[in-house]
Amino acid sequence: MTRGAHYLATLVGASSAAVAASPAAPWWVMAGGIAAAYAIAFASHWLIEHNNPCVLRNLRVMTFLLGARADIRMCVMAISGRTTAEYRRLGLGEARRTPGKLAAGRSLGS
Repeated sequence: MTRGAHYLATLVGASSAAVAASPAAPWWVMAGGIAAAYAIAFASHWLIEHNNPCVLRNLRVMTFLLGARADIRMCVMAISGRTTAEYRRLGLGEARRTPGKLAAGRSLGS
């Protein structure tokens, strides 16, 4: 479930950045979207896994940027169907499927 929350957070952050790219959009659209994205991701750690996100262990801007980069990479791997191969490469066993998660060539019911 934490992975799903991170997917949602990445979508919120990317959407706010895309909307903020418009010259008519106020500056707070991107700031609010990024803050909402981090709030979703952090809440998933606190409420689901009962742990602290890694980016809170070292409060530097670079850590937050690397955390966002990791979430984007995770989303790309999920969309392209490479999550299981990455789990195997890292020796983590099989990736558990999130209920209702879309996989390459599959619909929500399968």
